[in-house]
Amino acid sequence: MRDHVFIDGLQATTCIGVYEWERQLRQRVVMDLQLYVALDAAGSSDNLRQTVDYKSVSDHLCQLVESARFELLESLADALVGAVLNEFAVDAVRLRLSKPGAVPAASNVGVCIYRERSSHKAC
Repeated sequence: MRDHVFIDGLQATTCIGVYEWERQLRQRVVMDLQLYVALDAAGSSDNLRQTVDYKSVSDHLCQLVESARFELLESLADALVGAVLNEFAVDAVRLRLSKPGAVPAASNVGVCIYRERSSHKAC
């Protein structure tokens, strides 16, 4: 398995949903990320500039989620992964985006997407 930095359970609220009532309130989403990047240089240098700063990624994604307005989790997930690939030096991103409480009979629902820099088109 390739090296990666992970961020689990990152939470933010946003307006998201296909139903009108959903778009009238802010709902919590939870992000679990794997940021694929070679970690050998950071490991030997102990220098933050040799890796991806998970605090900066977290802050950036929370700001995006808070200002976003999407109907589908798929669209929000794609925008978040695109932002990471555009703003940070990572080779690939795996994002699990969930919307707890969206289906009362389920403990959780969501999507999981994986994108590589080589297949990502910059905006």
